[in-house]
Amino acid sequence: RLERPGDQLKAEATGLRKGDWLERPCALFILIFLVAVAFAQASPLLSLQVCPTCEIHSLRQALEIAVPGTTISVGPGTYEENNLLINKPLHIIGMTNQVLPVVDAKGKGNGFVIQADHVEIAGLRIKNSGFSDTEEMAGIKVIKSSDCLIRNNLL
Repeated sequence: RLERPGDQLKAEATGLRKGDWLERPCALFILIFLVAVAFAQASPLLSLQVCPTCEIHSLRQALEIAVPGTTISVGPGTYEENNLLINKPLHIIGMTNQVLPVVDAKGKGNGFVIQADHVEIAGLRIKNSGFSDTEEMAGIKVIKSSDCLIRNNLL
């Protein structure tokens, strides 16, 4: 049904009726393509690799650029970092061939501090957390978080 009298003349001149563009395969393909491109550009980076020779060579840097749900794969090596704050759902997985990647807190503070739900830390050796008479310190400290999976680590 056409809503205005002038629409009838336009429809006859172009050979199109209201809704016809969805019936044309080319137009439908272009629409699907544009939607796919928009989603691809908006999709978050869900996988990061950290290693001494990688573009991202520190866990702190990876934690800063990661978006919720990112898997951070940690390559072999020693990472001298402490108080690594995890404040979003992440998966931090050591890529091991038999030697675990090492997070060395250098005797200062915690290795990791988890302040988010749905965090996984697996396959790491975490050593040299600090000591204090007034504050609890740990290789992996979990604060007000739930559904965290900490497995196959050496602390």
